[in-house]
Amino acid sequence: LESVLKSARVKPIFCSTVRQSITALDGTEISLVISGYYLNDGTGLDVLRYLRQHKGTQEIPFILYTNLAQGEVPHVSYLPFHYVHKSKFKELAQTVSNLLGSSSTEDFS
Repeated sequence: LESVLKSARVKPIFCSTVRQSITALDGTEISLVISGYYLNDGTGLDVLRYLRQHKGTQEIPFILYTNLAQGEVPHVSYLPFHYVHKSKFKELAQTVSNLLGSSSTEDFS
């Protein structure tokens, strides 16, 4: 994953709360959001709602990366996002590569 981000010239910003995520979104040019489901003050879907409701962030790709089965994530079809289970790291790296247009073909095992 690190090489995918590096080849796309993306610098990761790490946040553990919805509030930190929103602050980062407001003050930084963001190419992609990868979020877990459970955050210290809410869920990744709260971050997703913020993204989709605010002009300037509506088109930012969002990946929910979680241990929850897809059926356990509340239905939010009006909020488009990508879902990747934490057991599928290779799929996460490939999804990030596809969304960022990275040409890295490293084996992500």
